[in-house]
Amino acid sequence: MQEVVALLFGAAIVAVFSYERFNRVSFENSGQLERLVNLLSADHLRARQVVLQAYLIYAVSLLAIYFFLCAYAEVLPVLGGIPLDPGIGATDLPKALSQITGSDAAGLAMQQLGPAGGAAIRNGISPQISLSVALIMVGVLPRFQLLNRVEDWMRHAAHRLAGIPTQVAVASEKLRQGNFRLPSPPAAPVRDQPADPSEDRPGGGLPSRRDRLGLGRYFGFRQPPPAEVTAATAPARDTAADRSKGGFLLPQEDWLRLGRYFAVSQARGLLPDPETFENDLRIIFACDAWLLERRLPVLRAHDREMFRRLEEDLKIRTGRLVLALDERVRLDEKAAQNGAAREGEETDKPGNEIVAPGGWRALTRQTEELAEDFCTLLALYVEHDMLQFGHASSALGARGLQQAEAEQVLEEFLRPILSDNLPELRRQATQKALVWTFGIVVVACLLWAGTLNVYERELENWGKRGIQQISFYGRSFELLATSFNTYLIPLVVALAVRDTRRPRGTWHDLARSDWTDRLPQILLIAVLAWFVSTMFVIGTNSWIAALRNETGWTKGDLWVQLAAFKVDFDYQAPRALRGVVLALMVLWLMDDTRHRLEPQHSRLRFAWEWGIVGG
Repeated sequence: MQEVVALLFGAAIVAVFSYERFNRVSFENSGQLERLVNLLSADHLRARQVVLQAYLIYAVSLLAIYFFLCAYAEVLPVLGGIPLDPGIGATDLPKALSQITGSDAAGLAMQQLGPAGGAAIRNGISPQISLSVALIMVGVLPRFQLLNRVEDWMRHAAHRLAGIPTQVAVASEKLRQGNFRLPSPPAAPVRDQPADPSEDRPGGGLPSRRDRLGLGRYFGFRQPPPAEVTAATAPARDTAADRSKGGFLLPQEDWLRLGRYFAVSQARGLLPDPETFENDLRIIFACDAWLLERRLPVLRAHDREMFRRLEEDLKIRTGRLVLALDERVRLDEKAAQNGAAREGEETDKPGNEIVAPGGWRALTRQTEELAEDFCTLLALYVEHDMLQFGHASSALGARGLQQAEAEQVLEEFLRPILSDNLPELRRQATQKALVWTFGIVVVACLLWAGTLNVYERELENWGKRGIQQISFYGRSFELLATSFNTYLIPLVVALAVRDTRRPRGTWHDLARSDWTDRLPQILLIAVLAWFVSTMFVIGTNSWIAALRNETGWTKGDLWVQLAAFKVDFDYQAPRALRGVVLALMVLWLMDDTRHRLEPQHSRLRFAWEWGIVGG
């Protein structure tokens, strides 16, 4: 009993601590997320359901390695690990059982507690072996190089299967290629002389120095609003909102800055791509006001804690960029007022490899990086279904109208990735299908174990003597274990393939696509699900056979074991096809449900199809 408890306790240790290892980054070489690698973990880059599926695959793989190393602890030194006691392990099972004799009090107790007709059932693995292997797996004891490589490969494979970080990176790249349709502020001309020389306006229309260039909201403090602007610098009115008083939930100072940045940069003619620069600035200022300033409501606001460090970093970088741009505008306007060339101006010309610190080319590069990171933040919000659209209320007055305008602009900008991203209900379809199918299998197993399975076992044991009857719980557990390997493992594999292909656009609808597109996909799912299920069943049977072996395995028994493996494969391989058929039926049902148009007929058809699947 101690051996079984130690083995299960070691498995629990591996399962619990494996999440920490799974959550380690596997995208150190990703240039797009290089700046964010210390601010985000793997489970933040995809939805919880997708991360959970990938983690289950990773944890099951680690548990398989754990059980293998427990059974064959003597191979650890060969693999490069620390040597454990070679006299204890799965091969020591016959010796341990043979030591139990009738003259031993402990042996008598074990025989009385064991099943009738034999010794106590033991797994033959010492508790020291189980716990030592578990500690090696989680890194408490020294890990050998081969185990590290296998674990890293499995973690990378699980991350790739879940789209970590490729899904967010692709979505961010799509947003970078889009146009942020925020109305441009009217460009104020670059003044040769300030409107009021006594006024401290080095930016010629930017907020005064007394409010620290209007950056109080970037660094956590508030200042009084800037004084009114002159007629020459005041932006014209827009039909949607009064830009001089702020619009689209952007403060007045941001509109003034955008207009001044665009005017000065175009007047100097030093930007390699002015349109991209203006688009990046719109993204930065809009996302800062809407997301970082919390002016747009989001769903599940408590999930924002995952991105707190990222948002704080973006806030600080935005403030630094605005400070640098304000200073650059001030220097350029001062040079224009003096009518002299700015010192170091030649270094800013396109094609020059030398970029002056704070020059327009350097600021353009910083703006591109910051806009790219804001696009990543938007992609994360979409991935976690945190954004909502169409909920602005006109009862809020002017603010409600601005919120509606902002939501419309943001929704249009996010449309390329909103079409690829599954809504919340669709995202839960995989989980619901798995839970309902598992429930149907459990109910069927319990009904079979309580009724016809009794007579089935009577027929199997007909004419045999000394066969102990198995209770209802024993029959139920055996049927559930067999059904899990036969039906649910193929379904999990099939759903994993579907969830992996759908975001990439490579999934062919089983209910509507052409058969030439469906056939290769069906064959891929069938072969993969059948192979995984068969290996699980054969591995389980081989483990049970090793535990029940009373004579021990020797090298001379190799051909005998291979023959037994062939017999087991010939019997179990066709059984796994039933699970493959069930998985394909569930996938077809999930795809067909998405195209239903008539609700009353859909419910009847839905019930009929699920009845077929359950049968």
